[in-house]
Amino acid sequence: MGKKRETRKYRAEKQAVITRALRAGLSQTTAIALAGISRDTYYRWRREYPEFDAECLRAEHESLSKVEATVYSLALQGDLRACTWLLERRHSDYKPPKPAKEELEGYTIEIVSPPDDGSVPYKVHLAGNNKP
Repeated sequence: MGKKRETRKYRAEKQAVITRALRAGLSQTTAIALAGISRDTYYRWRREYPEFDAECLRAEHESLSKVEATVYSLALQGDLRACTWLLERRHSDYKPPKPAKEELEGYTIEIVSPPDDGSVPYKVHLAGNNKP
């Protein structure tokens, strides 16, 4: 028994499954598995069909853009982790600032649990007097 010959309709259906999965943010591995094809077939299609390759790239870009927009929205709401994540990815040389040691001398730092509304990832409470 030989290989089953792929038809244009079969390929188009599988390619649509893959691009929808990539657009939804799934990995290439998961998208390939959902389509029920091999990695070799996927990469062969990417090489042989430039329009499919372009559509895969567009789908991945759209997915990443949605993630970045979500992180940006969280950063605007004051989520410090989102701010750091965004800055680190947009500016490869960015390093989060560390407070100078003398700014914290004489204080006790207490991490307070996040508020119920989730507006801020955490709060830091400084207790004590700073020594002059």
